[in-house]
Amino acid sequence: MKKKRQCSKILLFLFMLGVMLSGFCRSSLVFFADQTMDEGVGATAQAYIVYNPATGEVVVGKNIHTAQYPASITKVMTALLLIEHCYDFNEVITFSHSAVTEISSDSSTLPPVAKEGERMTVRDVLYGMFLASGNECANMLAEYVAGSTTAFVKMMNERALAIGAKNTHYMNAHGLHDDNHYTTPYDMALIFTEALKNPTFKQLASSTHYTIPQTNMTPPRALEMGHRIVVQASGYICEGVFAGKTGRTPQAGRTLVTASSRNGVTLITVVMKSTEQNNHYKDTIGLINYAYDVYNHVITPVNWKECDEEVVVSGTKSGVNLRMFPTTSCDILARIPEGTSLKRVATWDQYWSRVIYQGNICYVSSTYIKTVTPQPVEPTTKQPTTQEPITQEPTTTPVASIDVVDPPSSSKPNQQTDPTKQTTTLVSSEASTKAPETSLENSIAIETIEDTSKAISQEAGSDHVVSSTANEIVAPTNQNTEIPVDHQHGAKSKTLSRIMSLCVILMVVIFLIAVITELRPRRRKKRRHLHRPDSFE
Repeated sequence: MKKKRQCSKILLFLFMLGVMLSGFCRSSLVFFADQTMDEGVGATAQAYIVYNPATGEVVVGKNIHTAQYPASITKVMTALLLIEHCYDFNEVITFSHSAVTEISSDSSTLPPVAKEGERMTVRDVLYGMFLASGNECANMLAEYVAGSTTAFVKMMNERALAIGAKNTHYMNAHGLHDDNHYTTPYDMALIFTEALKNPTFKQLASSTHYTIPQTNMTPPRALEMGHRIVVQASGYICEGVFAGKTGRTPQAGRTLVTASSRNGVTLITVVMKSTEQNNHYKDTIGLINYAYDVYNHVITPVNWKECDEEVVVSGTKSGVNLRMFPTTSCDILARIPEGTSLKRVATWDQYWSRVIYQGNICYVSSTYIKTVTPQPVEPTTKQPTTQEPITQEPTTTPVASIDVVDPPSSSKPNQQTDPTKQTTTLVSSEASTKAPETSLENSIAIETIEDTSKAISQEAGSDHVVSSTANEIVAPTNQNTEIPVDHQHGAKSKTLSRIMSLCVILMVVIFLIAVITELRPRRRKKRRHLHRPDSFE
């Protein structure tokens, strides 16, 4: 009897514990989903943030608290610790055996890689690590500061916690892949913000070129910053960008941290888990322009209303521009002609429409598209009956005529589009003289600056649109990217809801079993009391 009561109490305890855990899990899911945050729309990276260090505001963000592999943006923390613990940047240090050998053969190094016994100043090694992303330099600086890379990694994790980067954990000083080496876009923004407070680091992260003088083993090395936007390379111009760091590994994809300043407003932009092409630069430029447009009240934070309807380009003679973001400040992906069919999946007031064109998510001014509505079927009239049978022609429903852009003639045969994946396609930088019935990817005509300016002026029908100069068209990429993260969140939410429902049902069953187990002994005891023999009275 006692054992059964103990079992029932244990079951009741498990039931209450399950209720508490389910409530905790639900609250945690709401925190990490970031579903209410303005995602800035249009960026292809899996996680990113635009952060205002002066106010702590997240202007734009997506998966900002989701752990990602940082790759070489790890070196931001390495450089910060070195600067904070170095008293003489002219001190000469000698590369150790472990510093040059404890890295993979295909990782980034100095050009050429530093040799065991090679001597450089601390400053030279620091610039070699940050501009050339030299992994042997990161190891050497870690040993110089802490005596070993293990001790230095401990310092990195302690400094990250002091900054407030609670979802960051380091395993090395350079960022080569380790399953337990991770951070988040939000944490990375905090770390970069802290580093930029140091004038020496700010100068380092803003330097575009540096020359390491001749050493005892190697001629002079000319280094250039790998961050193309900081360098202001052709095709990567973005106003106000002054510092940054790049990163790349197969597991992390492309990572990028960037600092910019316009009109006294400084923003930190972090892009993580981007594709192998240069989409991390394109995402960064688009996010920066979008965020400053929000601050300058050119646009307001986007609240999209989802829909699912067929639309057609209408009301424009020379076509309308497809854009990466819902603002005229971003790149023009393509010009599509009058009558082009599109699928609209969301609208932002009366201004912008999010559309799918040839598998790509783009944005177009709502002024120049209209909904396709099928015409009603005309009623058929009965024919007078005669001796001979009358055959009646079948009635058909008139459908609006739509000029659809033909697929590219040069596409691979038998190539199918996976509906679970989104193909990210950019426009070729080579000018094309063909008519605009070719595809978005290979043969959209690249107009001159005059034509682009004309198109932008046509788009200015809405009060929120501002004119801009012709945007640069970047090189084409043909890459299948993963499912958009918002779709992944939807699928995960449904799965979690089902799991939680099953857990609740299971808990109810356990509760009922516990109640039955608790009541049954009492009933038996009561029955035995009623039927006791007289001798026991």
